[in-house]
Amino acid sequence: MDPPAGAQLSPGVSLAILNYQRRDALRQVLEAARAQRHPLVEVIVVDNASTDDTSATAARFATELPVRCIPEPQLGLCHARNAGWKNAIGDYVAYLDDDAVACPSWVTAVVEGTVVALRNAGFKDLTCVQNRTVVTNAFKGTDLNGYWPICRA
Repeated sequence: MDPPAGAQLSPGVSLAILNYQRRDALRQVLEAARAQRHPLVEVIVVDNASTDDTSATAARFATELPVRCIPEPQLGLCHARNAGWKNAIGDYVAYLDDDAVACPSWVTAVVEGTVVALRNAGFKDLTCVQNRTVVTNAFKGTDLNGYWPICRA
């Protein structure tokens, strides 16, 4: 689902929800995603080899959220996280597990905290995060390393 024309989605956030066999908990996490104050470019539900009705549960929210379900057949949190960021289109990727219900200001706090942390680490004039690299005049080509879990890699 594309954002509405003229929408201000900067920075754009993809929310990746990692799910394994918890469709009922997933419903609560998606309800919390719907209540986020920061606009979401997309919500990616990573179905990590579930045999419950995960994809159908995610699909029920498609009229309210830009949600899509990505299958990850290889069981494991690291595989699910990788599937999330590899399929994300946002400038940032924020992760939630299927048992974590975020308060409405959570995405805003993640984005603001990331920008502050990068600037405090010496990344001045931050203009873009792309391919795990900060693209600025002063730090072009600097690898983000440990910041990758919430910056699109």
